[in-house]
Amino acid sequence: MVQAKVDLRAVLRDGTVRGHAGPFPPDAETALRATAQYYGQVGFDEPWISYLALSRGAPVGICSFKPPKDGSVEIAYYTFAEHEGRGIATAMAARLVAMARERDGALAVTARTLPGRNASHRVLEKLGFDPLGTVEHPEDGTVVEWRLRRERATGMDERDTRRMFDDRAEVYAASRPRYPPELYAWIAGNCALRRRVWDVACGNGQASIDLAGHFVHVDATDVSAAQIAHAAPHPRVRYAVQPAEASGFPDACFDAVTVAQALHWLDLDRFWREVARVLRPGGLFAAWGYAWPRLDPSLDEILRVTLLAPIESYWSPRNRLMWNGYRDVGMPWKPLPVPVFHMTPEWDLDEFYAYAYSWSATQRCIDERGEGFLHDSRDRMRGAWGTARRRVPMSFHLIAATANEATPRDVTAADPREPTT
Repeated sequence: MVQAKVDLRAVLRDGTVRGHAGPFPPDAETALRATAQYYGQVGFDEPWISYLALSRGAPVGICSFKPPKDGSVEIAYYTFAEHEGRGIATAMAARLVAMARERDGALAVTARTLPGRNASHRVLEKLGFDPLGTVEHPEDGTVVEWRLRRERATGMDERDTRRMFDDRAEVYAASRPRYPPELYAWIAGNCALRRRVWDVACGNGQASIDLAGHFVHVDATDVSAAQIAHAAPHPRVRYAVQPAEASGFPDACFDAVTVAQALHWLDLDRFWREVARVLRPGGLFAAWGYAWPRLDPSLDEILRVTLLAPIESYWSPRNRLMWNGYRDVGMPWKPLPVPVFHMTPEWDLDEFYAYAYSWSATQRCIDERGEGFLHDSRDRMRGAWGTARRRVPMSFHLIAATANEATPRDVTAADPREPTT
């Protein structure tokens, strides 16, 4: 999805704009006056307010929330006439969706448009909204109501995930650290058989290659063709572009299913059913990931101020599942006790920033703001880091279960090969 780059500035109670004193074109002046009047009717409660959209410092549109009600929040957006056709509306709507998800992931996100095929319909379809039907609104007349699809509740759908990892496949392959070798030995040691393992969302095959040292055959799949194209070949690894939630593999064909650094990107309800279908009775499920690097207090503070703070709002809510140690993913089997593994890559400063460059939040921030913030952070860090290579401890999380020994929670209630609605 190609979107314009916009900066949203809060429209305050009196119609002024936070951090932007003008001048404003006539369209913007009219919109700001109307917004101040609207606040007089519904109140002012950040973040559920209106925002002026800027592109290269110039006002290009305005977008708004209606205050949340009955578990949902409505978005609206308007592009100023001279800026139509540039993707401004899509960019504004996408930012509103991200803000709503960040503030309260349980809220349903809705919108209303005029009936008949129009540009606003295309915007909402791109962002994953579905039309619910035509209704008569007391103020707006006949309108089409839209609701963000359920798989968008965490901010991205499969197409977005694929696109994000396609766009940075080469960076990801070159910069991501390797997992501890002891992890694979533990996985193999907890499998009754080691004939066949499925490495889900394998990316560039980093875990797939290491799993091949313990299993006869590794099926490694990813939705990103670009990631698969950068995967390292191995005689016991078969790579394929396939979704995790509908793999097409036969029933009960795997001794183990693993997910490295990717469980939080999956449609979990559908994925659990797929795991239950393809694992043999007593097969092992294991998923792991790593999060924040820990340097020393002075370096950590520089990193926080110069890099972590600028990208904070660009993280997907899905990342929080991993930061919380995958405790909230709803794994439908009883967790196994797992050992503590340590992940401590050794990097010089440029290698560390190559890793930081690969973060999804860094990439989104770069898309909107350019790379200047990242270069400034590295320059600030250079004096404190020096020229030495440093060991960088990473927080590491592992969950595992012996699956299919008993019927897991609701996981076989529907045909596992059919997606639910």
